[in-house]
Amino acid sequence: MKYEGSDHLAETLAIFDTADPPHAPLTTSEVADALDCTRRAAYDRLTTLVERNELETKKVGARGRVWWRAKCDDALFEGSQEQFVAVFEEAFDAMVLADDDGQYVAANPAACELFGLPREKLLGRTVDEFAVDDYDFEGVWGAFRDSDQLHGTFPLRRPDDTVRITEYAATPDALPGRHLSVLRDITERVEHERRLAQQREQFAALNDLNTVIREITDGVINQSTRKEIERVIVESLAESDSYAFAWIAEVDLKANEIRPRVEAGVEGYLDEIDLSMDIDDPEGRGPTGRVIRTQELQVVKDVFADPDFEPWRDIARKYDYTSAASIPIVYEDSIYGVLSLYTDRPNAFTDEELEVIGQLDELAGHAIAAIERKRALMGDEIVEVELRVPGIFETTERAEPPPGTVTIDRTIPVDDGTYLQYGTVTDGGAETVELLVDRLPHCKEVTIFGREGDDARFELRLVEPPVVSVVASYGGLIEDAVIERGDFHMTIHLPPGVAVRHITDVIQEAYPVAEMLSRRQKHRSDATPEVVERAFTDMTERQRASLATAFYSGFFDWPRENTGEDVADVLGVSPPTFHQHVRTAERKIFEALFTESHSSVE
Repeated sequence: MKYEGSDHLAETLAIFDTADPPHAPLTTSEVADALDCTRRAAYDRLTTLVERNELETKKVGARGRVWWRAKCDDALFEGSQEQFVAVFEEAFDAMVLADDDGQYVAANPAACELFGLPREKLLGRTVDEFAVDDYDFEGVWGAFRDSDQLHGTFPLRRPDDTVRITEYAATPDALPGRHLSVLRDITERVEHERRLAQQREQFAALNDLNTVIREITDGVINQSTRKEIERVIVESLAESDSYAFAWIAEVDLKANEIRPRVEAGVEGYLDEIDLSMDIDDPEGRGPTGRVIRTQELQVVKDVFADPDFEPWRDIARKYDYTSAASIPIVYEDSIYGVLSLYTDRPNAFTDEELEVIGQLDELAGHAIAAIERKRALMGDEIVEVELRVPGIFETTERAEPPPGTVTIDRTIPVDDGTYLQYGTVTDGGAETVELLVDRLPHCKEVTIFGREGDDARFELRLVEPPVVSVVASYGGLIEDAVIERGDFHMTIHLPPGVAVRHITDVIQEAYPVAEMLSRRQKHRSDATPEVVERAFTDMTERQRASLATAFYSGFFDWPRENTGEDVADVLGVSPPTFHQHVRTAERKIFEALFTESHSSVE
């Protein structure tokens, strides 16, 4: 029912005139209760009075509305704490009133809890005091004063410097000269949404990265040069959705230089940056310098917060990235180079992501080392280095050198850091080999077999041997190695361009009295038929290791010195796997021989 009669309207106005204090703003529910009518009927009366300019009204919050006598005195509202409480004191959301200067003049208990202040300390403070430093308060306040109502989010900084994210609905002149804001704390919701978005982003990045790693693995297998391998790696990373760009640089420890090799996803970045491996240089304290010194993956999750990244911050802004990672390209403790990748994802490179990225160092290092070994096997030019370690067994307990001669015929890589050496001993040299196990920490165990008088053959197991590891990592091989009268002589063959000084430094670190007798560039002088050499390089490392171990352990002798089960046990594989490797390797050799022979006949 709609009340439009003058008596009804006068009755309604009387409610405001008799209010305590007079003319105080009232809600629709309060007017309905006073008139003993429905809220709908009270609302219709109040609307008619507004149309007649007898009352004024304003929306309060999302659904509320207050009404008051036209041209009422503001002081009446300010002076009545009790009436103000009746309007919004019990609201669950924070509600505050500010004057034209942005100074708070009223606040409910929920607001005091949100702002972290008791009412007496909150009132009198201004809105901008609670704004964070980069919040455009003047712009927002001006837009608010010119609007009918404004909605948005406000990062509220409390006196204890904690920041709460609030969602607000603000109404200018809710009462003349009084501006109402209703705020709701959405910090937990925003943080939850941020975590969910970050998790989705991390999952997508991880999924993307796994795909990239598979592509790189497949791509590397088909490449024949180091340059091609490096190009596949950086292009695959740069083309992914997770990373902006990537580059690879070569590390020359001898010259103390970092030489750019290839970049993808960007042009000219490597020309603009300065890099160093010297810890005393500011440019040497970043992820690239650290990765060279430690040979461990380095990450900068926020390039603008990490003090060591300060030399490159302007570059980071120019190329729009926020996180960076540097991965060592390493094989057998020798560093070939550094792979660096960049992303605009803040706080990227989670532990799960780094675990996958960490595969790149072994993948790239292994592939490059294989290329170097193949180049050494197939090339005509080699670098030959002769070294001597005098008195390798000299101790205060033993004045005389051990007897006999020990000749190392072959060194075979078996597993990560583990090698088998096969050779012969003459004139009682078995004692000398056994001394190696006693005196050298990387010599773990020796097996003597094939004894004929004072002569015999041996198998020596090595774990992370410094000389063998560094030579193998550079694609070289130990051509000759003999221990006689306590002195250790060895001849090493290396590919051209290898940093010989680095290798000799490693040897002298293991054996301080080691001395280099000669170094010369020479043509390969072995008479290995090209067809056999090609077949040998086409084998996998496991096939080569199985074939060589079988040969040097006496598997092909008659009677056999060691059975297939014995050799498989040494290699750490099952007997069927060993036999499969050997048969495959034999097939490749015979196939190469007979195919070449058939072609020659034709």
